[in-house]
Amino acid sequence: MDLRKTIEDLENRKEFKEWKKDNASSYLAHVFMMVKKGEELMEIGYYHEDGTITTFAPGESIAINHHKEIFQKEKKEVRKLDRSRIKLTLDKSLEIAGKLQKDKYPAEMPMSKMIVLQAMEAAHVYNITYLTCNFKTLNIKINAENGEIMQENLAPLIQFS
Repeated sequence: MDLRKTIEDLENRKEFKEWKKDNASSYLAHVFMMVKKGEELMEIGYYHEDGTITTFAPGESIAINHHKEIFQKEKKEVRKLDRSRIKLTLDKSLEIAGKLQKDKYPAEMPMSKMIVLQAMEAAHVYNITYLTCNFKTLNIKINAENGEIMQENLAPLIQFS
């Protein structure tokens, strides 16, 4: 899947254009996907200067969720996602993450995946998190411009003290 095309298709829809008229200063901030048992959920988020976000769920008709609070552990700048910097397709990023998981963490079989395409300080990143059958999370950050694995981390889902 080419997320650049998905974003472009959304931004060309009548419903989006009407929303954008009233939200001219809002900008593309992220694409979120959840994949579980073959089902996919996608949301494309646009950041507002007031610190909220509007998400669009593309499909036959567009579902619009207005002005949600942004979840952040610590307050950070929400960077603009520039479509032209997304060189890697979603499928290629999942292929890279899947190969890493199979080669380095073969016992950690994924039950579900969360993918966030976002602009971070260093680069535009596919932030891929697997929830594994062993109740761990495997997080892999892949540079969306060149396919480089920037970071990987395996952690228990629940830590007991």
